[in-house]
Amino acid sequence: MSALAGAGAEALVSTDLAVGGMTCAACVGRVEKRLARIDGVTAEVNLATGRARVLHPAGVAVADLVAAVERAGYTAEPAPAGAPVTVAPEEPDDRWRLLVTALTAVPVLALSMVPSLQFTAWQWVCFALAVPVVTWGSAPFHRRAWQGLRHAAATMDTLVSLGVVASFGWSAYALLLGGAGDPGMRMPFSLTADGGGAAHVYLEAAVGVPLFVLAGRLLEGRVRRRSGSALRALAELGAKRVCLRGGGR
Repeated sequence: MSALAGAGAEALVSTDLAVGGMTCAACVGRVEKRLARIDGVTAEVNLATGRARVLHPAGVAVADLVAAVERAGYTAEPAPAGAPVTVAPEEPDDRWRLLVTALTAVPVLALSMVPSLQFTAWQWVCFALAVPVVTWGSAPFHRRAWQGLRHAAATMDTLVSLGVVASFGWSAYALLLGGAGDPGMRMPFSLTADGGGAAHVYLEAAVGVPLFVLAGRLLEGRVRRRSGSALRALAELGAKRVCLRGGGR
């Protein structure tokens, strides 16, 4: 932390916080607004690095800043100024979640979008395969969406969770009560509505959305880690010792 003094104004302190749990620009806005509620505090949050640069009066404790971020639904801890940015390592659970989601979602996507592959009672097979994707595979989205709801805020996780629940819920209704459970039902692929009503299921949306978002976030994390490693390697190339020559040169 470095003290910043302004003429005729209260001394300000710059503090870096490492913020965890952010997934989109809406998360950045929530953290910045929550910190700004403290008198005299301004903050700039970087989603890519997971860092928040907070300018606050010297009388505001760092613990108060951390508590404000946690009340917004995220984790935070002080980060030494000038310390290299580190990205959390890839969790094995994330890879397994994506792998299992892909193995169960791809058959659902194929059966739902290629009518020639649809066999007798294919929709019930898709329904059974979609259950683990909607529950376990989408659990991180549901958990973060619930946390956002508790704080009266919506993020991208809210949209993903809502889309998964809505498409799966309608499909369950169509299968059980809407006539789509007929073993001989076929659902042609179409880009326009054809008046089929409740006899249509949308399980491909219920599994496709979490599959693509999980894959995107896994790739994003890998790119961020590689970028951080490249920046640290570049910083290490800087001169460590400087020699001064006489004669003003």
